[in-house]
Parts: sequence; structure tokens; C-alpha cells
Amino acid sequence: MLGTYHLPCVVDEVNLTLRANGTFRWKIFGCDFFGEESGQWIVEGQGLRLSPRAGHSDFFWVEDSVERVKTVFVSRTDDGELLAVASHLEQKWTPGRICAQCGGDPGQLGPMGLVRCEDQSGL
Repeated sequence: MLGTYHLPCVVDEVNLTLRANGTFRWKIFGCDFFGEESGQWIVEGQGLRLSPRAGHSDFFWVEDSVERVKTVFVSRTDDGELLAVASHLEQKWTPGRICAQCGGDPGQLGPMGLVRCEDQSGL
């Protein structure tokens, strides 16, 4: 389950990395903005429970917008995707990293498209 996943069917680049050291980080990049959050995970049942960094009571999680949550439970689906569940959401994340292609028309602020790209340990 460790590795990098992306949130499909969104306009912006959204990647989540689950690291072997017990931490996670997600990042969003929309060419004209960016954001990120990190925290820790523990094994729970057949998945992982994501929680805030030490000393914090909640953390930001990306969905249609960015919301504060206390925990997110993630597990692997039969088709290899990552299922993320919080109190008010359920998401499927696809394996691999996605990158935004910026540029295009001067009036276009968001990405022109998204492409698979190399996993980077700095995520």
C-alpha cells in the first residue's frame, strides 16, 4: 500500500505519498496555486489510519475543496486503487504520480492537462 497515488477526475495535480517511515504527504498543484499537508499513519485492520502530525488535532484533506478532518482510513481495493474514507467522504486514488501541464492561453489559469510522471521522493 505504500507509494504514490493520484486523485483522478480532477482538473488539478493531486498526489498522495504513503512513506515507509510512518508518514504521509499530499500535494495539490493547479499551476496558479498549490498546497500540501502531511501527517502520520498507523496500521489498522486491513488498512492505514492517517492522522495529524504530533501536537495537532486535525489536518487538511483534499476533496472537492480542502477540508479539515481528524482521521482518514485508507485501504487497497481489489483493483489496486486506494480507497480513502473519512466521516463525510469516500475517494478512490489511482496508483502513480500525476503532473499538471501548465501554459497555453494567457487567460487560462489552471492546467492544460494532466500526465503521468516520475515518482519523486520529495513529494
